[in-house]
Amino acid sequence: MKKTDALSELRRCAKQIGAEELLTPEVEAGARVVRYAAGQTVMVAGDEIRQVLILVEGVLQVYSISEKGKLGIVAHAVPPQLLGDIEYMQGLNALHSVQTETDAVLISFPIALVRQHLSHSIAFYRLICNNLIEKLYRTSGAYSRSLLYPAQNRFARYVLERMDDAHTVHLKSSEAAEFLGITPRHMSRIITAMEKGGILCRDRAKTLRVLDPARLSALTDLF
Repeated sequence: MKKTDALSELRRCAKQIGAEELLTPEVEAGARVVRYAAGQTVMVAGDEIRQVLILVEGVLQVYSISEKGKLGIVAHAVPPQLLGDIEYMQGLNALHSVQTETDAVLISFPIALVRQHLSHSIAFYRLICNNLIEKLYRTSGAYSRSLLYPAQNRFARYVLERMDDAHTVHLKSSEAAEFLGITPRHMSRIITAMEKGGILCRDRAKTLRVLDPARLSALTDLF
């Protein structure tokens, strides 16, 4: 990590993400531009939050590691995402670890500076609100997709296990849906998506024909 004290660089970065309102003389005196090379650690889960950061350039990987050592990607941060804002507002340590996926440029506001000056700034809280809304939107979308994809994977396995030599499957919708723990309507949406993708088709009443067994099999890689 490299810090830049040049005021001109700080102002350039703030202008780039539309955050010029934050730069009062007091804030300019304490804020810094920091640069990270790809693969460097920006934040570690559980550590004390010492700064609030705004991503100006680059992509960051936000992740968590389970007690068994399994890594789970929470999100990919892109400009102008804030880091440490939720923790600052709630008085928490870092919720997730953050690593640079590419070279990255960020603006750093030390916590003391945030408390003394930015905590009185309407522009700062507007930025936090916009950032939280964006995070919620992306998290909600990711959660919605996670509900669909496992069902799709389970359905793919269900079909493969029942496919005959002619690549056809006799399907009783209600029984299959109950077995998979989804509604018949949800299963119908999965079948429609696979039809559009050229993986299978409805051959006749209660019968599916698998058009691309290899792609269907690839969907079972989770198992």
